[in-house]
Amino acid sequence: MSQNNRYQMVAIAIFAACAFAVTAYGGPPLLCHPYEIGDAKSLPWGGGAFDRNKKYDTAELIPDTLALLGDQTPLLERMETVRRAAIYANSEPSRKCAELTKALDSRRGETLRPDAPKNTKVMRDFDYWLAAGAIAQFSYRDGAPANRRAAYDGAIKSLGDTPRTAEIEFALAVLSWDLQIAEHHGHVAAACDQTAEDSLLAANIRSRFADGAKSLKEIRENHAKKAR
Repeated sequence: MSQNNRYQMVAIAIFAACAFAVTAYGGPPLLCHPYEIGDAKSLPWGGGAFDRNKKYDTAELIPDTLALLGDQTPLLERMETVRRAAIYANSEPSRKCAELTKALDSRRGETLRPDAPKNTKVMRDFDYWLAAGAIAQFSYRDGAPANRRAAYDGAIKSLGDTPRTAEIEFALAVLSWDLQIAEHHGHVAAACDQTAEDSLLAANIRSRFADGAKSLKEIRENHAKKAR
């Protein structure tokens, strides 16, 4: 089978998974919903959720991904880079998913530079758990709920005493989106509490969690009720 045919088969499989879950969740949340990151740099991409750049040399996927996930990279941009990396990794004939998660996991144990931001360790932990959760969702039709729950629980545990910013609450909301737990709604409400209406984060919140609401205040109120 040719490489192009393999790409097509993978794309069809992912599309089927999205269609399968669209009624309840709009598709596997870590894969089917691109993050709006403005002009920020990420892996080469096309215009759709799974529209990979056919000219991209995936032999560079791992080093490119690690380079983009620098210590200063905001969480929202990290989430989109990890989403694209997971899709590229799963689309490879050689399947680089294990290589990707291994690289991200190894980096969690590296000694940090003295001048690294205080949240560097947490961000690296989130990179790993977001990738693990996304890769688990390639088997969305078959379930793999334990793996998806493990990604959420791992992210929660990695936080420790780290202050929960709006971006962190948003990431936790995405990780818990299809787990059917009350904590998911609490994360959405907490993210709304700390987010300006005209921000990129607000656009990402609205595109995922609005459910008919028009403002962050409405979204917050709706999800707060479900979190009780």
